[in-house]
Amino acid sequence: MANKEKTEDKNNKSSSPSSGNSVIDSVIALNQIVLGSAAPTAMAGMQIAITHATGVGAQNFVASQQQMNVLGAAAVAAGAGNLLWEGLTRTVDKMTVEDRLKYWKEMMAISSGNPSAETEDQSSSDEKEGDASANDANDANEAGVDKAPAETTS
Repeated sequence: MANKEKTEDKNNKSSSPSSGNSVIDSVIALNQIVLGSAAPTAMAGMQIAITHATGVGAQNFVASQQQMNVLGAAAVAAGAGNLLWEGLTRTVDKMTVEDRLKYWKEMMAISSGNPSAETEDQSSSDEKEGDASANDANDANEAGVDKAPAETTS
């Protein structure tokens, strides 16, 4: 009879997935979960790494574009400055020594806050010229003469 019980116990153990011990059953179930989720966990980690690398690459690209824009603006500014300097140099080269001294004195007077008499005389003569041309235009309008060029039709 003892042999018969041993055979039945062996049959029960092999046909039933549970061993009768709940601790062993829970460890087996946990091992199955861990082994079953290993591949998806590895794929998720790989996707996170790829996404991070792509984001860093995009940030590097944007930073490179910004640096190129700054360099381009600096090149344009340097070129424009050189062109302006050339024009200024040519203008000064054509001036006489007397004109250079006159302009230098005017700049010094303006920078010290005391405009020279020549500068004041020049500004008042500019105003007089403007007033004279306005008076000429008023006189011409009163006389019925239009100083504007006549319009031509084709």
